[in-house]
Amino acid sequence: MVVGASRGIGFAMVEQLLRRTAGTVVAACRNPRKAHELSALAVAHPDRLHVAAGVDVTQLATLTALAEELSQPPLGGRVDLLINTVGVLHDAGGAPAAPERALRDVEPEWLEHSLRTNAVGPLLLLRELAPLMRARGTERPPSVAAMLSARVGSISDNGLGGWYSYRISKAALNMATRTASLELKRQGTRVLALHPGTVETGLSAPFSGNVSPSKLLTAEGSAAKLLDVIDALGSTEEPGEQHEFFDFNGKRVEW
Repeated sequence: MVVGASRGIGFAMVEQLLRRTAGTVVAACRNPRKAHELSALAVAHPDRLHVAAGVDVTQLATLTALAEELSQPPLGGRVDLLINTVGVLHDAGGAPAAPERALRDVEPEWLEHSLRTNAVGPLLLLRELAPLMRARGTERPPSVAAMLSARVGSISDNGLGGWYSYRISKAALNMATRTASLELKRQGTRVLALHPGTVETGLSAPFSGNVSPSKLLTAEGSAAKLLDVIDALGSTEEPGEQHEFFDFNGKRVEW
């Protein structure tokens, strides 16, 4: 299950899961009718790829509807891997066009929108789908929920300041991930926070000029590395007390 699957890392995840797995891949985005590349991929893989009805993580009703859709045939009411790639850093169509550099730039509406999109929505997504991910006490292998976070959400790694709304919302997501990991390990689900690196997507495009070309990842490259990390961390027999925040190379990121 990939949420935020219409473009960027999410779309690359869907493409690669179709190659790397043998099961059904479910893709969700806000407006499937406008997701032309995703629709074409579904046509090419009619027996493997299911495009869900519109899902907006800021709208709880769509998350509840997604859980219900996944519970019905032919999807079978089972989610082995959940990947959430939805996130917001800036809004090219309105204010702020770029992350806040100083306290004077902080606007409550944008801060609240960032929190709803980057932290509250993903947490509610996990709440709705967690019952479909129960593995302990069954013959299923452990399930994995992976949330795309960001290194700038690390409090201990923050040496530059700025980017208030993004940092705060990603730090909140990290706390939600850590808290949920402690609870959901009891049902055989491992919950991960993952840093995808600086990727050539619309989210990071305004800032990629400051990144060395050798450190700038394509969406496909980042997706491949993240799936490798998920495979490695999700292969343990039982979710335990392990650290749950890693970068695209599998290196631990401090909370």
